[in-house]
Amino acid sequence: MHSAPAIEVRHTLAPGDLGMVIYLHGVLYAREYGLDTSFEAYVAKPLADFANGGRGRLWIAARGAEVVGSIAIVDSEVGDCSRKRLPTAASAGSSVCSCGASPTLTPPSPSTGVAVSP
Repeated sequence: MHSAPAIEVRHTLAPGDLGMVIYLHGVLYAREYGLDTSFEAYVAKPLADFANGGRGRLWIAARGAEVVGSIAIVDSEVGDCSRKRLPTAASAGSSVCSCGASPTLTPPSPSTGVAVSP
């Protein structure tokens, strides 16, 4: 019986990581919430800002060479509360507020960037 490789969490980016984070968001949120490709652009903008010297941190969860999830904490222009989106290849993403609010499975709004609990 072969066991799957362990999941490694890293914050050093490798080529293709940003694209895979955008891809995972696009596929997951299309499947779970019916969002279109405009959501990928919404995800790509803060990641591009981060990659070009913006503030924050991006952690990549990888099993071997396969990116299976991510956590991003980046500057937010909406209020004083940053969001961490945790999409994975296997499950619905959750959004957790750094100001102590409860987790929610509601996706952030592409127009405001804020996830609202139902």
